[in-house]
Amino acid sequence: MMVSFIHSGDIHLGMKFNSSSFGGVKGKERREELWSTFSRMLQHAKSEGMDLLLITGDLFEGNNLTIKDIRRLKDSFEFAKEQKFVISLGNHDMGYRDSVYAEADWPDNVMILGEAGLQHVEFANLFTSIWAIEAKREKEVLLKELSNIKPTQGYHNILMLHGEFGAKTDYPLPDLKFLEGLQMDYIALGHIHKPQFLHHNIAYCGSLEPLDFGETGKRGFIQGKLSHNNSFSFIPFSRREFNVLDYTLHREATIEKAREEIMGLIGDDGKNNFHRIILKGVSPTFLHKEALEATLREDLYYLEMIDDSKPDIDIELLFDENRNNIIGMYIESFKNEDMEDPIVRDAFYAGIYALLEGSDRQ
Repeated sequence: MMVSFIHSGDIHLGMKFNSSSFGGVKGKERREELWSTFSRMLQHAKSEGMDLLLITGDLFEGNNLTIKDIRRLKDSFEFAKEQKFVISLGNHDMGYRDSVYAEADWPDNVMILGEAGLQHVEFANLFTSIWAIEAKREKEVLLKELSNIKPTQGYHNILMLHGEFGAKTDYPLPDLKFLEGLQMDYIALGHIHKPQFLHHNIAYCGSLEPLDFGETGKRGFIQGKLSHNNSFSFIPFSRREFNVLDYTLHREATIEKAREEIMGLIGDDGKNNFHRIILKGVSPTFLHKEALEATLREDLYYLEMIDDSKPDIDIELLFDENRNNIIGMYIESFKNEDMEDPIVRDAFYAGIYALLEGSDRQ
């Protein structure tokens, strides 16, 4: 029997984005967009007639969970009542047994696994067995429990885990060879927000929506089919992306030319994304970067601009020509400062610009 599923996770419903660089109004909008994309995913599952939705942890931003959120989530599950939801517990779902998450009266199509160690559920009508365990487990305990799994003969067998590989983590996973040896048809991983296949049937789904500038590139979910010929594919699905773009200035740069080139790199399809533009290269002495940023903001949903460019000024030559005046004295005053510090560097060049503009007016 063929079984279809969506593998999602790290959705972080309720996240407030208080510490994000965009915060404020955009943070509130982003919080609602997490819900909106989650709802769109359920609509997709319903319209495609998917059998299972696997959520590998961090469905909620645990500290922000409210009764209202629970009610909203229950309504979403009931909307997709033909689908079976299996949810494993991530590190942001911890404290489960003492939370409103645990006390909620979930619909019959929802199962939350892993809180009491390795747990197992079978769907006889789908010929499918699913195992899951919560994120925070000692690696030795995890290995022992997973070693006891016996795949159900004649069934599709799925394992759901939340964690990462490596020694320095509070949420360890067994090594990849160990997981391959468990003879699962599919192993659904959560915790790492970048979607990636580690083996043909072992994958991180990544975050459903990217959460900050550390999560660039496509985000979405994995859609799979288990049959005689299994197939799994990543489906880009997020409403927005976070992009970090380097743009190299040159001595002849103007606001108009720089704007045209940057917008060309972003493209029409990227206007509704979050952008962080890092200026590199050599900037003309009097290029008004604040004006460049302002004109770009007119066409972009969100923009941050970071200036890592070097001003088109030969400081050594400028000092040699102005040793005996205020410009030379000003340059001399910075000789023991750390010019790699962006705050010091920006202050230094702001003073240089002011002095040069003043000398031009004399």
